[in-house]
Amino acid sequence: MNKYIFTGIILISFIFISQNFFCRNNNSELLNKKSDKVYSKISAKDTIVIYNEQITVKKAFYKNENDTLLFRIYIPDNYDTVKFFPLFLFLHGAGERGNDNESQMNIINDFIMEESFQNQSSFVIIPQCPNDEKWVDADWTELFSDFKGKPEKSMNNTINLLNKITGVYKIDTNRIYVMGLSMGGFGTWDIITRLPGKFSAAVPICGGGDEKQIGNLKSIPIWAFHGAKDKSVPVSRSRNMVYALRNINADIKYTEYENAGHNAWTYALKENDLINWIFAQTKSSR
Repeated sequence: MNKYIFTGIILISFIFISQNFFCRNNNSELLNKKSDKVYSKISAKDTIVIYNEQITVKKAFYKNENDTLLFRIYIPDNYDTVKFFPLFLFLHGAGERGNDNESQMNIINDFIMEESFQNQSSFVIIPQCPNDEKWVDADWTELFSDFKGKPEKSMNNTINLLNKITGVYKIDTNRIYVMGLSMGGFGTWDIITRLPGKFSAAVPICGGGDEKQIGNLKSIPIWAFHGAKDKSVPVSRSRNMVYALRNINADIKYTEYENAGHNAWTYALKENDLINWIFAQTKSSR
């Protein structure tokens, strides 16, 4: 009897060690959509955890050696590992900062739940910037910005998260899109300036960029929006970026709402052609 017990213990130990080794070394491990709490070990120092599976846009966090970033993730209902899926990144404004992993959904939720958006079968990633941070170190009221060589902490975490998500899931890297409003509009200009080869299209709403770095943006389709009566972020921030990009024959669209203030997103997110325009862009066609 003791011999059988000993053999059983050895067998169980072998299974446990084998499974633990597999989880630590399989970088392409897919997140299980059905469990309440899911760990995906990218490496010993990079972890993605989905901790609420019961809602449509799931709560999650990304943790690396130095920091943690809260985010929400939408996984298409028809997701499988046979084909590749587009990805939509949204950067929220200053009013949605926090640590509740909920506020960043306030403005964008209805947009990503629209039927025309759902028909795109796209992943959605919505990180949350902490209260005391910004996507970009910029004064929103100033007429110009100098984007730094090193990204802000929350932006750097978002870039790392984006890279990890594209490694875990079957993401079509020719169809990655970014949209942001207000503080997130600045973040949108910043991230496409830093990663010009990453995105297939960008939608900055009432934000501002660094006009000295527009050379990086020439090949990225951009549709910018701003309200002419914006008292929080000067409308000249978008106008100047658009003017500079048009001077180098970049692929830039611009919509300015004559009677809108800072809430240009109220109108932009209702543009009939916006969703179709975003998902029609692909790097393979450029």
